[in-house]
Amino acid sequence: MKKNFITSFIVLLVAVMFVTAVSSYFISKDSDDKKKYFHIADEIEENVLRKIRTSYRFCQYMAEDEFLRNFIRKENELSVEEAVENLQPYLANFMEIYSFSTVDFLSEKTHRYYKETGVHKIFNPDGDNRDLWYRRFRDDSVQYTLAFYLDRKDESKSQLFINYRMTDSDGTFLGVTSIGLFVNELQEVIKAYEKKYNVKVSLVSNDSMNYKGIVMLDSQLENCGVASLKWLTQTNSPTDEFRYLRISNTEFAVTHYVKDLNWYFVMQSKITNPITLELVILLSISSLIILIAGLILYRTYEKERNTSLVSVDNKSDTDFLTGLPNRNFFKETYGERGVFNTTRYQCMAVFDIDFFKEANDSMNGDGILLSVVDCAKDELSGRGLLLRWGGDEFLVLMELSIESAYAVCREFCRKVENTTSVTVSVGLVKVRLQDTVKQNYYRAARCCYQVKEMGGNGVKKESDI
Repeated sequence: MKKNFITSFIVLLVAVMFVTAVSSYFISKDSDDKKKYFHIADEIEENVLRKIRTSYRFCQYMAEDEFLRNFIRKENELSVEEAVENLQPYLANFMEIYSFSTVDFLSEKTHRYYKETGVHKIFNPDGDNRDLWYRRFRDDSVQYTLAFYLDRKDESKSQLFINYRMTDSDGTFLGVTSIGLFVNELQEVIKAYEKKYNVKVSLVSNDSMNYKGIVMLDSQLENCGVASLKWLTQTNSPTDEFRYLRISNTEFAVTHYVKDLNWYFVMQSKITNPITLELVILLSISSLIILIAGLILYRTYEKERNTSLVSVDNKSDTDFLTGLPNRNFFKETYGERGVFNTTRYQCMAVFDIDFFKEANDSMNGDGILLSVVDCAKDELSGRGLLLRWGGDEFLVLMELSIESAYAVCREFCRKVENTTSVTVSVGLVKVRLQDTVKQNYYRAARCCYQVKEMGGNGVKKESDI
């Protein structure tokens, strides 16, 4: 007996060492991959944004240029023709040297809209909806904005505008300097990098006034000014660091907050198949070794232990951290492979905490679990049975119709988001009495995983699939 026990213990020890080696290998490989992706993202960001940053600097230069300030001082004394004669060469010079699509100055004093070709129009920010952007910019406190313009008649003329506030020494608003860039020229740079590195690149606005989360620059014109990646960028607090995010089992994203433009750079890509296959093979071997060692150890233990049954602690069916019934309680009551023996419960919900591993690494994991459980108790009290299924996953049997249960689960998600530092994903299904308990659970878990693949913080009921 003793010899068998020692043998099985050695096998198990070898298995643990093997798994540790495999895990260390992939942790190291994952770290190397992240560094590689960060370098790629840094290269793309620098080259894609170079011309935008150049435009921004020249907008700022114009707003601070003494020539333009002198022009504004005497503007009222000049006729339109004289004003154009003074200003047109100045604007055209920028246009010619730097190949901008347009170089403009909008005067607050005369409401003249100067372009490199002359006076475009007399604008009316307080009466013309087309000039409403100017009024908002004038009345706001921001120094500059970036705006996307889609030319529906000729998409090749779609432009990205950098608008910069011009003030005098005492802060009085004088007007707006503006430089435009053709979007298709910037898109060609993005497309070249997307093809080179097999990635998807987007620039996303962080402007809370109008465009927060909106894609401002993308290789696909139909995404510009319309598509939203707020769900991907809102997890980031603005920092100078590149962030690596797993979107799903097959996709990842690298994001970076671009402070000088108040944008997020987002690079998305697939996780390469060779690494995934390699991981599956090695972990399968590891699991097989541990399974064999565990079986040997278990059989040895079973032979050596006293055949008399040991009394079970009356708390074995209760989770020690949360005080909730646990999976053992559920097995004893229903049996995972059995069927429900009651019509009391109409719905089953499965929920878990979004990005719990990351939160657990940086915060108190037990505290997070308890705060979520408190929210669940508040919303679900008297409406069903709440159990801790394992880790950060919970199961709820609900005495409600699926429509009522859906509303309760949505309120639960909102409460967690508003009162804790995390969010939850919830999968909800009707209980099918003809199915096994495990089949009902898998249906709810599948809905939960679909919520997580969409970024989390939501509820998915089976009728939505």
